[in-house]
Amino acid sequence: MKPIPTLEELPTKCIEDGSEEVWWWNSHDDCWMLGIAMFMDFDEQSTYEKYTHWLPSSELPIPGETC
Repeated sequence: MKPIPTLEELPTKCIEDGSEEVWWWNSHDDCWMLGIAMFMDFDEQSTYEKYTHWLPSSELPIPGETC
């Protein structure tokens, strides 16, 4: 699955109720991070500079788990 730019709208269930975690690309640390989107400050410009893309949590395997 192709990463979705952070500037594009995330699914409602990710932002409003935090019922689903998503993978965030952290461009500062050069790695994917798993988290809940409702905790991201989308009014803060630095969010778009640090977290550049997202994917549903099911799209990347968690280390140590069987794919």
